[in-house]
Amino acid sequence: MAEALRCARRIHKPFWDTYLLAQLDKYIKCKRPDIILFVGALHAPVSLLKAAYSYATQCAVCAWVGDKPDPNKATSLRYFHRVYITDTAFRSLITTPIDRIRWLPLGVNDDVFYPCHAPKTRDTIFVGVATLHRATVLRRLRQPVTIVGPNWRGPFVEGLGQHVVLLGNVAPSDVAMLYRTSKVCIDIRNECNIIHGVNQRIFETAACGVPVITERVPDVEQCFDIGREILTWTTAEELDDNLRMLLADNYRALALARQAVCRVMSNHTYKHRLRVILEDIL
Repeated sequence: MAEALRCARRIHKPFWDTYLLAQLDKYIKCKRPDIILFVGALHAPVSLLKAAYSYATQCAVCAWVGDKPDPNKATSLRYFHRVYITDTAFRSLITTPIDRIRWLPLGVNDDVFYPCHAPKTRDTIFVGVATLHRATVLRRLRQPVTIVGPNWRGPFVEGLGQHVVLLGNVAPSDVAMLYRTSKVCIDIRNECNIIHGVNQRIFETAACGVPVITERVPDVEQCFDIGREILTWTTAEELDDNLRMLLADNYRALALARQAVCRVMSNHTYKHRLRVILEDIL
């Protein structure tokens, strides 16, 4: 039986590290898992990773890395039997032997994100934290967009007068409803975390039955049939044109959404991801 151990991010206080170490030891002795999976492993204390590796003779110790690795922290991945990366470009940033690295993209929690009929109250939505690249693209769009996420303030919102900004973090269930009540979702790469990878938002939006237009990155072709399940863009002008087309062509938008939701529910839920890990390790 596989067990997943999720580690809280930004853990710094020594007493919390000690507490986690004690909990890990208790957990492993009690549950005797076949696999320990650190999700967001580079955010866990190194002391916790070392402690987990001390059980390597009893179970497989694995990491799933979803953010662009800091080379100074990536050395901690040497403690793992297997390192799963959500972005194929991360291979060059990790010192782990190549035979231990596997590409495993992000996915969707289909208990939260799933198709559900809801009246459409807005044309276009974008959900995500503010970054320079995202703000630059949004400034160049002529089609109005509802922007939802943290840090959309100060210089990030300058020149976004044509858009509606809803500032703050949103619970996953509320994000799902925002998607369902939108006609189209656009996705813009977070340049701080992604190089070639597919944003989690793409899977979530598609799972809710909403057509997606995402920035074209190398990994997206390995997850979706472009043109049949999702649309992609490489310039703000292309994004604008695709957005205008989908808003004017309801038949095309519905066809994309139907194909995408089938693909996600068949291949891209977190149940599928865990099955891949189990088949790889056990």
